[in-house]
Amino acid sequence: MARTSRPGVPGPPPDDDAAPASGAQPASTGSDPAALTVGGVAALEPFRRGDPQLLSERASAATGLPVRWVHVIETSDATGLLEGGEFVLSTVRILDAALAEGRGDEAAAAFLDGIEKAGAVALAIEVLSGREPVVRVLRAAAAHRELPVYLLSRQVRFVAVTQEAHRRIAARQLEQLETDRRIHEVFTQLTLEAAPVQRIVAEAGRLLGAEVVWWRRAASSS
Repeated sequence: MARTSRPGVPGPPPDDDAAPASGAQPASTGSDPAALTVGGVAALEPFRRGDPQLLSERASAATGLPVRWVHVIETSDATGLLEGGEFVLSTVRILDAALAEGRGDEAAAAFLDGIEKAGAVALAIEVLSGREPVVRVLRAAAAHRELPVYLLSRQVRFVAVTQEAHRRIAARQLEQLETDRRIHEVFTQLTLEAAPVQRIVAEAGRLLGAEVVWWRRAASSS
């Protein structure tokens, strides 16, 4: 049986047959470190052109969440439009009409509630000069949320943001598929060759970039 060793997480003690993989690096913990995150989207050049400002006081920790897709929404109800993990872009033109009817605060809160309930990981709203009342209600609605809400005060080409983000997401997915294929080929070959334990452990450590140890449980006495 093989195990990977993580810092601070002890595994079962190896027996006399334990075979550590030489030259392996410690395993990393947490989510995929190469995945595009909320902060990664916010750092994209097309996005930065909007002079983004994070309105959510409690959302800094959530900027490390992975982004599955980028989606543009201009409706008041996001139900059925999202599947979870999206970075949403919007101009929230719906709030202009709500403000004219005297229900701007209610509409802003309801819009953000819907985005959160739909499973989005972040929201960026472009509000240009002349729409100061919209900025006011958005600040109030977003201030204490854990959902990262960005205000874009300069014009942003949403298509440029989505294209760049999706290019990076697709590239990472292809990289993961290639890694899976390589692992499958290596272990298929090891099986066909009836490779010894020491070699299997070494190959596992090399592929995973982690310390891998083989151990055999002692037989329980009856």
